[in-house]
Amino acid sequence: MCPACMGKNYKFDSHRSCIIYGDLSSRAVKALKYSGKLYLAEPIARFMYAVNKELFENADAITFVPMTKSKLASRGYNHMEEVAKVLSKISKIPVLECFNKIKETEDQASLNYDKRTKNLKGSFVVIDDNKDMIRGKKILLVDDVFTTGSTANECSKLLLKAKAKSVNVATFLKTDPFAEDDFEI
Repeated sequence: MCPACMGKNYKFDSHRSCIIYGDLSSRAVKALKYSGKLYLAEPIARFMYAVNKELFENADAITFVPMTKSKLASRGYNHMEEVAKVLSKISKIPVLECFNKIKETEDQASLNYDKRTKNLKGSFVVIDDNKDMIRGKKILLVDDVFTTGSTANECSKLLLKAKAKSVNVATFLKTDPFAEDDFEI
């Protein structure tokens, strides 16, 4: 277990990342996320699958962290939905859109775990029409960066409340718990 995660009461069963957050890896995520470089969804997804294959072997459905409707409209796409689609194609596991993000949140980059948790509280809701598809399923939540785990934890709480059997998390990047430098994504 990562030293930064010890003592946290995470609701997901496990989390795996592919790479420690660094200059080159973060540039790939930023290019996909902010610059419309959708072709990067494929190599990122393929790498996530190769590194985390056992998580996919135990999943019934893949889901992703949502964006607010206004952010989605301005960007035109959810970068992690694009990655999830590629992961689905590779793994043959269906993508299930589980959440809506109903509240704009402060940028998380400069916030610690407690502030991130407070910032996210009440910002996601499970899509009512999909609750039956969540019930009893082993869900794999995918996201770009795992920093404190607050986003993954908030989404996992909602999935479990909707009666998911289990939740595992796969991310492309994990921030270095020993790094003293701030990062920005």
